[in-house]
Amino acid sequence: MSELRTKLIAYTVLIVLGVVGGLSAVSISSDHRQSTKAFERQILVLAKTLSEASSEAVYNLDLKSLRQQVASIRSNEDANHAYILDAQGDLRPYNSSKFV
Repeated sequence: MSELRTKLIAYTVLIVLGVVGGLSAVSISSDHRQSTKAFERQILVLAKTLSEASSEAVYNLDLKSLRQQVASIRSNEDANHAYILDAQGDLRPYNSSKFV
């Protein structure tokens, strides 16, 4: 009888650990997904801000103002790189060293 009780307790503990482990994995995955989405929204807002702030400077080819805009965005801890692209999505080679 004692052996049966020990097996029941062991199997119960294993089932409880399995359920708790599964729930923890689902919770961690959900939190990671939400964190990633929040980060993506924050980066999109940052990109939109740069776009709106630099549109006139791009139109006028004001390189000094563009450098200042990129420098201000790069001062944000979430931005490792900042590039200003043309309408086709190209970065002009002669400007790349000035904006990277």
